[in-house]
Amino acid sequence: MTAGLAPRDSGREHAGTPSAGYLGRTGEHVAITTDERPGPTREQPPDRTAEYTATSGDQPTGPIGAHTGTASAARTDALSDHTGTPSVAPTGTATEQDSGANGRRTAAAGTPHASTTVAQRTATTGARHSATTGAQRADTASQWGTAGRPERVVRRACELIGRTPLFELTRTGTGTRLLLKLEQFNPTGSAKIRMAREMVLHAERTGLLRPGGHIVEPTSGNTGTGLALVALERGYTFTAVVDGHAARDKLRAMRALGARLVHVEGGDGGPSTVARRRKAAEIAAATGAYWPDQHNNPGNGAGYRGLAEELRADLDADIDWLIGAVGTGGSLCGTVDELRRHGSRVRTIGVEPAGSIIFGGTGRPYWQTGAGSPAGFRIGRNVDYRHIDEGCKVADADAFATARIVARRTGLLVGGTAGAAIHIALRRLLYLRPGGTVVVLVCDAGEKYLDSVYDDDWLLERGLLDHLAHQRTRRLLTAYDDSVRLAGGSPPTGHHTAGLERTGT
Repeated sequence: MTAGLAPRDSGREHAGTPSAGYLGRTGEHVAITTDERPGPTREQPPDRTAEYTATSGDQPTGPIGAHTGTASAARTDALSDHTGTPSVAPTGTATEQDSGANGRRTAAAGTPHASTTVAQRTATTGARHSATTGAQRADTASQWGTAGRPERVVRRACELIGRTPLFELTRTGTGTRLLLKLEQFNPTGSAKIRMAREMVLHAERTGLLRPGGHIVEPTSGNTGTGLALVALERGYTFTAVVDGHAARDKLRAMRALGARLVHVEGGDGGPSTVARRRKAAEIAAATGAYWPDQHNNPGNGAGYRGLAEELRADLDADIDWLIGAVGTGGSLCGTVDELRRHGSRVRTIGVEPAGSIIFGGTGRPYWQTGAGSPAGFRIGRNVDYRHIDEGCKVADADAFATARIVARRTGLLVGGTAGAAIHIALRRLLYLRPGGTVVVLVCDAGEKYLDSVYDDDWLLERGLLDHLAHQRTRRLLTAYDDSVRLAGGSPPTGHHTAGLERTGT
Protein backbone atom coordinates (compact mmCIF):
# COMPACT_ATOMS: atom_id res chain seq x y z
CA MET A 1 0.00 0.00 0.00
CA THR A 2 1.31 3.41 -0.92
CA ALA A 3 1.00 6.45 1.28
CA GLY A 4 1.91 10.10 0.91
CA LEU A 5 0.46 10.45 -2.59
CA ALA A 6 -1.74 13.49 -2.03
CA PRO A 7 -1.00 16.04 -4.79
CA ARG A 8 1.01 19.03 -3.71
CA ASP A 9 1.43 22.43 -5.19
CA SER A 10 4.50 22.21 -7.39
CA GLY A 11 5.49 25.76 -6.54
CA ARG A 12 9.13 26.49 -5.97
CA GLU A 13 9.31 27.97 -2.50
CA HIS A 14 12.65 27.03 -0.99
CA ALA A 15 13.55 29.97 1.19
CA GLY A 16 15.20 28.95 4.41
CA THR A 17 14.28 25.45 5.59
CA PRO A 18 11.57 23.97 3.35
CA SER A 19 8.45 22.44 4.78
CA ALA A 20 8.01 18.71 4.35
CA GLY A 21 5.11 16.29 4.05
CA TYR A 22 5.56 13.07 5.96
CA LEU A 23 3.39 10.07 6.53
CA GLY A 24 2.13 9.59 10.07
CA ARG A 25 -0.07 6.47 9.77
CA THR A 26 -0.89 4.29 6.77
CA GLY A 27 -3.05 6.28 4.41
CA GLU A 28 -2.55 9.57 6.25
CA HIS A 29 -0.47 12.40 4.78
CA VAL A 30 0.73 14.83 7.46
CA ALA A 31 2.35 18.18 6.72
CA ILE A 32 5.05 19.16 9.21
CA THR A 33 7.80 21.74 9.42
CA THR A 34 11.42 20.83 9.78
CA ASP A 35 11.24 21.73 13.46
CA GLU A 36 8.66 18.98 14.01
CA ARG A 37 10.86 15.95 13.57
CA PRO A 38 9.37 12.44 13.19
CA GLY A 39 9.38 10.17 16.18
CA PRO A 40 12.71 8.32 15.88
CA THR A 41 15.55 9.56 18.04
CA ARG A 42 18.93 10.40 16.62
CA GLU A 43 22.26 9.25 17.91
CA GLN A 44 24.82 11.98 18.39
CA PRO A 45 28.23 10.75 17.32
CA PRO A 46 31.09 13.23 17.08
CA ASP A 47 30.20 15.76 14.40
CA ARG A 48 32.90 15.49 11.73
CA THR A 49 31.23 17.88 9.29
CA ALA A 50 33.47 20.83 10.12
CA GLU A 51 36.51 18.58 10.01
CA TYR A 52 35.41 17.24 6.65
CA THR A 53 34.88 20.72 5.22
CA ALA A 54 38.30 21.82 6.45
CA THR A 55 40.03 18.91 4.76
CA SER A 56 38.25 19.04 1.42
CA GLY A 57 38.46 22.64 0.36
CA ASP A 58 38.70 21.80 -3.32
CA GLN A 59 34.97 21.19 -3.65
CA PRO A 60 33.41 21.22 -7.11
CA THR A 61 31.98 24.41 -8.49
CA GLY A 62 32.27 23.69 -12.18
CA PRO A 63 32.00 20.80 -14.61
CA ILE A 64 32.07 17.14 -13.79
CA GLY A 65 35.39 15.72 -12.74
CA ALA A 66 36.56 18.27 -10.17
CA HIS A 67 36.78 16.03 -7.11
CA THR A 68 33.17 14.88 -7.54
CA GLY A 69 33.24 11.12 -7.67
CA THR A 70 33.58 10.97 -11.45
CA ALA A 71 36.09 9.09 -13.54
CA SER A 72 38.57 11.96 -13.76
CA ALA A 73 38.48 12.43 -9.99
CA ALA A 74 39.01 8.72 -9.56
CA ARG A 75 42.12 8.86 -11.68
CA THR A 76 43.54 11.74 -9.65
CA ASP A 77 42.69 10.18 -6.28
CA ALA A 78 43.57 6.62 -7.18
CA LEU A 79 46.90 7.34 -8.84
CA SER A 80 48.32 10.28 -6.93
CA ASP A 81 46.28 11.14 -3.80
CA HIS A 82 47.51 8.28 -1.62
CA THR A 83 51.21 8.12 -2.22
CA GLY A 84 51.78 5.62 0.54
CA THR A 85 49.22 3.14 -0.69
CA PRO A 86 50.34 -0.40 0.12
CA SER A 87 48.55 -1.78 -2.92
CA VAL A 88 51.93 -1.39 -4.64
CA ALA A 89 54.30 -4.05 -3.36
CA PRO A 90 56.98 -2.44 -1.15
CA THR A 91 59.87 -4.11 -2.96
CA GLY A 92 58.62 -3.74 -6.52
CA THR A 93 56.26 -5.74 -8.66
CA ALA A 94 56.12 -9.52 -8.74
CA THR A 95 57.95 -9.49 -12.06
CA GLU A 96 60.76 -7.41 -10.64
CA GLN A 97 61.06 -9.63 -7.57
CA ASP A 98 61.18 -12.79 -9.67
CA SER A 99 63.62 -11.16 -12.05
CA GLY A 100 65.91 -10.23 -9.18
CA ALA A 101 65.88 -13.79 -7.91
CA ASN A 102 66.74 -15.12 -11.35
CA GLY A 103 69.58 -12.64 -11.59
CA ARG A 104 70.98 -13.79 -8.25
CA ARG A 105 70.78 -17.42 -9.31
CA THR A 106 72.61 -16.55 -12.55
CA ALA A 107 75.36 -14.79 -10.63
CA ALA A 108 75.74 -17.74 -8.27
CA ALA A 109 76.20 -20.06 -11.23
CA GLY A 110 79.10 -17.93 -12.48
CA THR A 111 77.65 -17.17 -15.88
CA PRO A 112 79.54 -14.62 -18.00
CA HIS A 113 76.69 -12.10 -17.82
CA ALA A 114 75.81 -12.32 -14.13
CA SER A 115 75.69 -8.55 -13.82
CA THR A 116 72.74 -8.36 -16.22
CA THR A 117 69.59 -9.40 -14.40
CA VAL A 118 66.45 -10.61 -16.02
CA ALA A 119 64.76 -7.46 -14.76
CA GLN A 120 67.27 -5.27 -16.58
CA ARG A 121 66.95 -7.28 -19.78
CA THR A 122 63.17 -7.11 -19.48
CA ALA A 123 63.30 -3.36 -19.02
CA THR A 124 65.53 -2.94 -22.08
CA THR A 125 63.33 -5.19 -24.19
CA GLY A 126 60.23 -3.44 -22.90
CA ALA A 127 61.60 -0.05 -23.85
CA ARG A 128 62.32 -1.24 -27.41
CA HIS A 129 58.88 -2.87 -27.61
CA SER A 130 57.16 0.27 -26.32
CA ALA A 131 58.92 2.40 -28.91
CA THR A 132 57.95 -0.03 -31.66
CA THR A 133 54.33 -0.42 -30.60
CA GLY A 134 54.05 3.32 -30.03
CA ALA A 135 55.14 3.96 -33.60
CA GLN A 136 52.73 1.28 -34.83
CA ARG A 137 49.86 2.89 -32.94
CA ALA A 138 50.77 6.27 -34.38
CA ASP A 139 50.71 4.82 -37.91
CA THR A 140 47.33 3.17 -37.25
CA ALA A 141 45.90 6.38 -35.78
CA SER A 142 47.04 8.27 -38.86
CA GLN A 143 45.38 5.72 -41.15
CA TRP A 144 42.09 5.80 -39.22
CA GLY A 145 42.04 9.57 -38.84
CA THR A 146 42.30 9.41 -35.04
CA ALA A 147 45.70 11.02 -34.63
CA GLY A 148 45.83 13.29 -31.59
CA ARG A 149 42.70 11.82 -30.04
CA PRO A 150 43.34 10.58 -26.46
CA GLU A 151 42.65 6.94 -25.78
CA ARG A 152 39.91 6.15 -23.26
CA VAL A 153 41.60 3.41 -21.28
CA VAL A 154 41.47 3.02 -17.49
CA ARG A 155 43.62 0.93 -15.19
CA ARG A 156 41.46 0.76 -12.07
CA ALA A 157 37.79 -0.12 -11.67
CA CYS A 158 37.15 2.99 -9.58
CA GLU A 159 38.05 5.12 -12.60
CA LEU A 160 34.78 3.87 -14.11
CA ILE A 161 32.64 5.46 -11.39
CA GLY A 162 30.10 7.99 -12.61
CA ARG A 163 28.75 9.27 -15.92
CA THR A 164 25.84 6.86 -15.60
CA PRO A 165 23.06 7.22 -18.19
CA LEU A 166 19.60 8.77 -17.96
CA PHE A 167 16.86 6.57 -19.38
CA GLU A 168 13.35 7.75 -20.27
CA LEU A 169 10.90 5.24 -18.84
CA THR A 170 7.71 7.00 -19.93
CA ARG A 171 6.13 10.35 -20.69
CA THR A 172 2.66 11.83 -20.77
CA GLY A 173 0.68 13.50 -23.54
CA THR A 174 1.52 16.86 -21.95
CA GLY A 175 5.23 16.24 -22.43
CA THR A 176 6.03 15.40 -18.82
CA ARG A 177 8.70 12.71 -18.68
CA LEU A 178 9.98 10.22 -16.14
CA LEU A 179 13.74 9.62 -16.30
CA LEU A 180 15.73 6.94 -14.50
CA LYS A 181 19.30 7.71 -13.39
CA LEU A 182 20.75 4.23 -13.87
CA GLU A 183 23.36 3.97 -11.14
CA GLN A 184 23.67 0.21 -11.66
CA PHE A 185 26.16 1.02 -14.42
CA ASN A 186 28.73 1.97 -11.80
CA PRO A 187 31.34 -0.61 -10.75
CA THR A 188 29.75 -3.02 -8.23
CA GLY A 189 26.34 -2.25 -9.77
CA SER A 190 25.38 0.42 -7.26
CA ALA A 191 25.45 4.14 -6.49
CA LYS A 192 27.05 3.32 -3.14
CA ILE A 193 30.50 2.97 -4.72
CA ARG A 194 30.50 6.78 -5.06
CA MET A 195 30.27 7.40 -1.33
CA ALA A 196 32.36 4.37 -0.37
CA ARG A 197 35.31 5.83 -2.26
CA GLU A 198 34.76 9.33 -0.86
CA MET A 199 34.62 8.08 2.73
CA VAL A 200 37.91 6.23 2.28
CA LEU A 201 39.62 9.18 0.58
CA HIS A 202 38.45 11.49 3.34
CA ALA A 203 39.84 9.11 5.96
CA GLU A 204 43.18 9.10 4.15
CA ARG A 205 43.29 12.90 3.94
CA THR A 206 42.55 13.28 7.65
CA GLY A 207 44.90 10.53 8.81
CA LEU A 208 42.07 8.28 10.11
CA LEU A 209 43.20 5.53 7.77
CA ARG A 210 46.83 4.58 7.32
CA PRO A 211 48.45 2.48 4.57
CA GLY A 212 47.70 -1.19 5.08
CA GLY A 213 44.89 -0.37 7.50
CA HIS A 214 41.72 -2.23 8.37
CA ILE A 215 38.17 -1.02 7.56
CA VAL A 216 35.00 -2.34 9.23
CA GLU A 217 31.44 -1.36 8.32
CA PRO A 218 27.95 -2.76 8.98
CA THR A 219 26.17 -3.11 5.64
CA SER A 220 23.21 -4.58 3.82
CA GLY A 221 25.53 -5.19 0.88
CA ASN A 222 25.90 -2.31 -1.56
CA THR A 223 28.06 -0.08 0.63
CA GLY A 224 30.04 -3.13 1.67
CA THR A 225 30.70 -4.15 -1.93
CA GLY A 226 31.84 -0.62 -2.70
CA LEU A 227 34.17 -0.56 0.30
CA ALA A 228 35.50 -4.00 -0.64
CA LEU A 229 36.46 -2.71 -4.10
CA VAL A 230 38.06 0.48 -2.77
CA ALA A 231 39.94 -1.49 -0.10
CA LEU A 232 41.18 -3.95 -2.72
CA GLU A 233 42.51 -1.19 -4.96
CA ARG A 234 44.11 0.83 -2.17
CA GLY A 235 45.64 -1.97 -0.13
CA TYR A 236 43.37 -2.26 2.91
CA THR A 237 41.63 -5.20 4.55
CA PHE A 238 37.86 -4.96 4.91
CA THR A 239 35.40 -6.60 7.29
CA ALA A 240 31.68 -6.36 6.53
CA VAL A 241 29.17 -6.94 9.32
CA VAL A 242 26.07 -8.44 7.67
CA ASP A 243 22.83 -10.24 8.45
CA GLY A 244 20.49 -12.72 6.79
CA HIS A 245 18.32 -9.93 5.39
CA ALA A 246 20.95 -9.09 2.78
CA ALA A 247 20.64 -10.45 -0.76
CA ARG A 248 22.83 -13.51 -1.09
CA ASP A 249 24.49 -12.27 -4.26
CA LYS A 250 25.67 -9.15 -2.41
CA LEU A 251 27.34 -11.36 0.17
CA ARG A 252 28.93 -13.44 -2.57
CA ALA A 253 30.20 -10.30 -4.30
CA MET A 254 31.87 -9.02 -1.13
CA ARG A 255 33.59 -12.37 -0.59
CA ALA A 256 34.72 -12.42 -4.22
CA LEU A 257 36.42 -9.04 -3.66
CA GLY A 258 38.28 -10.32 -0.60
CA ALA A 259 36.06 -9.02 2.20
CA ARG A 260 35.72 -10.89 5.48
CA LEU A 261 32.06 -11.31 6.50
CA VAL A 262 30.88 -11.33 10.11
CA HIS A 263 27.24 -12.42 10.51
CA VAL A 264 24.78 -11.20 13.15
CA GLU A 265 21.04 -11.75 13.54
CA GLY A 266 18.37 -9.56 15.08
CA GLY A 267 15.81 -12.28 15.68
CA ASP A 268 12.65 -10.67 14.17
CA GLY A 269 13.20 -11.60 10.53
CA GLY A 270 13.83 -8.00 9.49
CA PRO A 271 17.11 -6.14 9.00
CA SER A 272 19.43 -6.35 12.02
CA THR A 273 20.71 -2.79 11.69
CA VAL A 274 21.14 -2.20 15.41
CA ALA A 275 22.94 -5.51 15.97
CA ARG A 276 25.22 -4.89 12.99
CA ARG A 277 26.28 -1.50 14.30
CA ARG A 278 26.91 -2.90 17.76
CA LYS A 279 29.17 -5.61 16.33
CA ALA A 280 31.06 -3.16 14.11
CA ALA A 281 31.74 -0.96 17.12
CA GLU A 282 33.10 -3.96 19.03
CA ILE A 283 35.43 -4.92 16.16
CA ALA A 284 36.68 -1.35 15.76
CA ALA A 285 37.39 -1.06 19.49
CA ALA A 286 39.15 -4.43 19.68
CA THR A 287 41.28 -4.14 16.54
CA GLY A 288 41.70 -0.41 15.96
CA ALA A 289 39.95 -0.74 12.61
CA TYR A 290 38.56 2.35 10.93
CA TRP A 291 34.75 2.44 11.02
CA PRO A 292 33.46 4.93 8.39
CA ASP A 293 29.89 4.91 9.84
CA GLN A 294 28.00 5.60 6.63
CA HIS A 295 24.93 6.91 8.49
CA ASN A 296 26.88 9.85 9.94
CA ASN A 297 29.98 10.23 7.80
CA PRO A 298 29.90 13.54 5.84
CA GLY A 299 31.76 11.80 3.03
CA ASN A 300 28.55 9.90 2.29
CA GLY A 301 26.59 12.88 1.01
CA ALA A 302 29.72 14.46 -0.48
CA GLY A 303 30.21 11.34 -2.59
CA TYR A 304 27.11 12.24 -4.62
CA ARG A 305 28.24 15.68 -5.72
CA GLY A 306 29.42 14.11 -8.95
CA LEU A 307 25.97 12.63 -9.51
CA ALA A 308 24.42 16.08 -9.21
CA GLU A 309 26.96 17.49 -11.66
CA GLU A 310 26.07 14.74 -14.13
CA LEU A 311 22.37 15.62 -13.92
CA ARG A 312 23.18 19.28 -14.53
CA ALA A 313 25.35 18.39 -17.52
CA ASP A 314 22.89 15.94 -19.09
CA LEU A 315 19.68 17.98 -18.80
CA ASP A 316 18.93 21.31 -20.46
CA ALA A 317 16.34 22.32 -17.86
CA ASP A 318 15.85 22.14 -14.12
CA ILE A 319 14.42 18.99 -12.51
CA ASP A 320 10.92 19.35 -11.09
CA TRP A 321 11.01 16.32 -8.78
CA LEU A 322 13.91 14.14 -7.64
CA ILE A 323 12.73 10.88 -6.10
CA GLY A 324 14.83 8.28 -4.35
CA ALA A 325 14.79 5.58 -1.71
CA VAL A 326 16.13 6.68 1.67
CA GLY A 327 18.33 4.52 3.87
CA THR A 328 21.41 6.36 5.09
CA GLY A 329 20.07 9.44 3.27
CA GLY A 330 23.31 10.15 1.43
CA SER A 331 22.23 9.60 -2.17
CA LEU A 332 19.07 11.71 -2.13
CA CYS A 333 20.13 14.41 0.35
CA GLY A 334 23.69 14.68 -0.98
CA THR A 335 22.50 15.02 -4.57
CA VAL A 336 19.82 17.62 -3.86
CA ASP A 337 22.15 19.60 -1.61
CA GLU A 338 24.56 20.01 -4.51
CA LEU A 339 21.78 20.77 -7.02
CA ARG A 340 20.36 23.50 -4.80
CA ARG A 341 23.82 24.90 -4.19
CA HIS A 342 23.90 25.59 -7.91
CA GLY A 343 20.49 27.30 -7.85
CA SER A 344 18.16 24.39 -8.66
CA ARG A 345 14.60 24.67 -7.33
CA VAL A 346 14.09 20.91 -7.42
CA ARG A 347 11.61 19.35 -5.00
CA THR A 348 12.23 15.93 -3.51
CA ILE A 349 10.37 12.85 -2.38
CA GLY A 350 12.05 10.35 -0.08
CA VAL A 351 10.73 6.79 -0.26
CA GLU A 352 11.04 4.10 2.40
CA PRO A 353 9.56 0.62 2.87
CA ALA A 354 6.29 0.35 4.75
CA GLY A 355 7.47 -0.72 8.20
CA SER A 356 10.46 1.64 8.25
CA ILE A 357 10.48 4.53 10.73
CA ILE A 358 12.41 7.30 8.92
CA PHE A 359 9.21 9.22 8.21
CA GLY A 360 7.45 8.15 11.39
CA GLY A 361 5.03 5.34 12.09
CA THR A 362 5.36 2.02 13.85
CA GLY A 363 8.19 -0.22 12.78
CA ARG A 364 7.62 -3.74 11.48
CA PRO A 365 9.59 -6.19 9.31
CA TYR A 366 9.98 -5.53 5.60
CA TRP A 367 11.81 -7.23 2.72
CA GLN A 368 13.22 -4.32 0.73
CA THR A 369 16.96 -4.15 1.35
CA GLY A 370 19.21 -1.11 1.31
CA ALA A 371 16.55 1.43 2.33
CA GLY A 372 14.60 2.30 5.44
CA SER A 373 15.37 1.98 9.14
CA PRO A 374 13.84 -0.62 11.47
CA ALA A 375 12.25 0.00 14.85
CA GLY A 376 14.80 0.92 17.53
CA PHE A 377 17.33 2.39 15.11
CA ARG A 378 18.61 5.90 15.74
CA ILE A 379 18.48 7.73 12.45
CA GLY A 380 21.83 9.11 11.38
CA ARG A 381 22.84 12.63 10.47
CA ASN A 382 22.89 11.98 6.73
CA VAL A 383 19.10 11.81 6.65
CA ASP A 384 18.78 15.58 6.30
CA TYR A 385 15.08 16.45 6.49
CA ARG A 386 15.80 19.94 5.14
CA HIS A 387 16.39 18.32 1.76
CA ILE A 388 13.35 16.01 1.78
CA ASP A 389 10.10 17.79 0.90
CA GLU A 390 7.87 14.73 1.16
CA GLY A 391 8.20 11.26 2.61
CA CYS A 392 6.31 8.24 1.32
CA LYS A 393 6.05 4.60 2.34
CA VAL A 394 5.66 1.79 -0.20
CA ALA A 395 4.67 -1.80 0.54
CA ASP A 396 7.02 -4.58 -0.51
CA ALA A 397 4.48 -6.06 -2.95
CA ASP A 398 4.07 -2.73 -4.79
CA ALA A 399 7.82 -2.09 -4.89
CA PHE A 400 8.62 -5.55 -6.26
CA ALA A 401 5.74 -5.55 -8.76
CA THR A 402 6.93 -2.24 -10.19
CA ALA A 403 10.52 -3.48 -10.55
CA ARG A 404 9.26 -6.58 -12.38
CA ILE A 405 7.05 -4.57 -14.75
CA VAL A 406 9.98 -2.24 -15.55
CA ALA A 407 12.06 -5.32 -16.43
CA ARG A 408 9.38 -6.63 -18.78
CA ARG A 409 8.88 -3.22 -20.36
CA THR A 410 12.49 -2.17 -20.85
CA GLY A 411 14.77 -5.17 -20.32
CA LEU A 412 16.42 -3.34 -17.41
CA LEU A 413 16.64 -5.11 -14.06
CA VAL A 414 16.43 -2.69 -11.12
CA GLY A 415 16.49 -3.29 -7.39
CA GLY A 416 13.43 -3.50 -5.17
CA THR A 417 13.95 -0.10 -3.55
CA ALA A 418 14.25 1.45 -7.02
CA GLY A 419 10.91 -0.21 -7.78
CA ALA A 420 9.45 1.60 -4.78
CA ALA A 421 10.75 4.98 -5.97
CA ILE A 422 9.46 4.38 -9.51
CA HIS A 423 6.09 3.35 -8.04
CA ILE A 424 5.77 6.80 -6.43
CA ALA A 425 7.07 8.61 -9.53
CA LEU A 426 4.52 7.00 -11.84
CA ARG A 427 1.72 8.37 -9.70
CA ARG A 428 3.31 11.80 -9.30
CA LEU A 429 3.35 12.33 -13.09
CA LEU A 430 -0.41 12.91 -12.93
CA TYR A 431 0.09 16.17 -11.04
CA LEU A 432 3.12 17.64 -12.78
CA ARG A 433 3.08 20.71 -15.00
CA PRO A 434 3.21 20.13 -18.78
CA GLY A 435 6.75 19.56 -19.98
CA GLY A 436 8.04 18.79 -16.51
CA THR A 437 10.82 16.38 -15.58
CA VAL A 438 10.87 13.75 -12.85
CA VAL A 439 14.13 11.91 -12.12
CA VAL A 440 14.29 8.71 -10.09
CA LEU A 441 17.61 7.62 -8.58
CA VAL A 442 17.93 3.92 -9.44
CA CYS A 443 20.56 3.07 -6.89
CA ASP A 444 21.30 -0.56 -7.68
CA ALA A 445 20.94 -3.38 -10.19
CA GLY A 446 18.28 -6.07 -10.14
CA GLU A 447 20.67 -8.90 -10.99
CA LYS A 448 21.39 -9.14 -7.25
CA TYR A 449 17.75 -10.05 -6.62
CA LEU A 450 17.10 -12.80 -9.16
CA ASP A 451 16.44 -15.25 -6.32
CA SER A 452 14.10 -12.85 -4.47
CA VAL A 453 12.39 -9.91 -6.21
CA TYR A 454 12.37 -11.70 -9.57
CA ASP A 455 11.61 -15.19 -8.25
CA ASP A 456 7.91 -16.15 -8.13
CA ASP A 457 8.42 -18.92 -5.57
CA TRP A 458 10.30 -16.62 -3.19
CA LEU A 459 7.53 -14.04 -3.43
CA LEU A 460 4.78 -16.64 -2.98
CA GLU A 461 6.40 -18.01 0.17
CA ARG A 462 6.23 -14.54 1.71
CA GLY A 463 2.83 -13.52 0.38
CA LEU A 464 4.37 -10.84 -1.87
CA LEU A 465 3.34 -12.01 -5.35
CA ASP A 466 0.49 -9.55 -5.92
CA HIS A 467 -1.01 -9.91 -9.40
CA LEU A 468 -3.25 -6.88 -8.94
CA ALA A 469 -0.21 -4.72 -8.13
CA HIS A 470 1.40 -5.87 -11.36
CA GLN A 471 -1.73 -5.05 -13.34
CA ARG A 472 -2.11 -1.58 -11.80
CA THR A 473 1.43 -0.61 -12.73
CA ARG A 474 1.16 -2.07 -16.22
CA ARG A 475 -2.11 -0.27 -16.91
CA LEU A 476 -0.76 3.02 -15.64
CA LEU A 477 2.18 2.80 -18.05
CA THR A 478 -0.19 1.86 -20.87
CA ALA A 479 -2.38 4.87 -20.07
CA TYR A 480 0.63 7.18 -20.34
CA ASP A 481 1.55 5.65 -23.70
CA ASP A 482 -2.04 6.15 -24.93
CA SER A 483 -2.00 9.80 -23.81
CA VAL A 484 1.09 10.40 -25.94
CA ARG A 485 -0.59 8.85 -28.98
CA LEU A 486 -3.73 10.93 -28.44
CA ALA A 487 -1.55 14.04 -28.33
CA GLY A 488 -0.21 13.14 -31.76
CA GLY A 489 3.14 11.76 -30.67
CA SER A 490 4.60 8.31 -30.15
CA PRO A 491 5.67 6.75 -26.84
CA PRO A 492 9.31 5.78 -26.28
CA THR A 493 10.20 2.92 -28.60
CA GLY A 494 10.62 -0.61 -27.33
CA HIS A 495 8.05 -0.20 -24.56
CA HIS A 496 5.78 -3.22 -24.73
CA THR A 497 3.58 -4.50 -21.93
CA ALA A 498 1.69 -7.08 -23.96
CA GLY A 499 2.16 -10.59 -22.66
CA LEU A 500 2.41 -9.64 -19.01
CA GLU A 501 -1.12 -10.83 -18.32
CA ARG A 502 -0.39 -14.14 -20.04
CA THR A 503 2.41 -14.84 -17.57
CA GLY A 504 0.40 -13.76 -14.56
CA THR A 505 2.64 -10.78 -13.86
